[in-house]
Amino acid sequence: MRRQKNFQLDLFDPADGHYEYSAVVTNKTLSGPMLWAFMCGRGAHEKAYAELKSGFAFDCVPTMKYAANSLWQLISVMAFNLVRGFQALTIAERRGSTRKRRSVYRFESIHTLRYLYLHRGRGDRAAQWPPHSRCWFLSRG
Repeated sequence: MRRQKNFQLDLFDPADGHYEYSAVVTNKTLSGPMLWAFMCGRGAHEKAYAELKSGFAFDCVPTMKYAANSLWQLISVMAFNLVRGFQALTIAERRGSTRKRRSVYRFESIHTLRYLYLHRGRGDRAAQWPPHSRCWFLSRG
């Protein structure tokens, strides 16, 4: 008897309108509500991956060579980390952590920074840096 390849087993019916199942395995010593809040706040890494893909061409495969593509991805990650480090030292505002959010700084995306750098360099007054900026080497005067 031939079987169909790549089929999904029906564990439960996803079309019933009540898909509310989750399973969490951890070694943390947290209560149930605290663990759930911790798990709900784990989406920050997804935002970092999205910015890597859209702003730093991390999802690009430029050559047919493994070593060259690996180097491309390493350079993309290094550029991302340099931009984040630059922001943490200059313009990123600190914010307190909550049960769901653990990131210390509020970072701008590379697209926003690119816009601000280019317009600030031209002297465009429509794109102003935030007033809390400590970015002394881009200021004119």
